[in-house]
Amino acid sequence: MKEKLITKSFERLLSKGLHRGFITYEELGKSLGKRGSSTENLEKAIFIIFDNKISLVKKKSDYQPKKKRESEQGETEKTSDKSDDPIRMYLREM
Repeated sequence: MKEKLITKSFERLLSKGLHRGFITYEELGKSLGKRGSSTENLEKAIFIIFDNKISLVKKKSDYQPKKKRESEQGETEKTSDKSDDPIRMYLREM
C-alpha cells in the first residue's frame, strides 16, 4: 500500500514556499516526517516543489531571489551587441 505523499503539513509548506520562493531541506524533512525516509516519496516531493518553481536551499540565508528585470536587461544588451544584419556587420568591419 502506497503512503499518501501530500499531507496537510506538506501542503502548508508548499504554500509557504510559493509565497517566499524557497523551501529549506530541513522544512521539507519535517513536513514529510516518516514519509521522507522513502526515496520514492522524497523524489515525488522534490518534483512537486520544482514544478511549482520553488527553490530548495540548505539555509534561508542561501536563497538568492531572481531579479527578472536585471536578467532581462542583461539579455537585451547581449543580443544588441551581436547582430545578423548585413549592413551593421559591414559597417562594423569598416
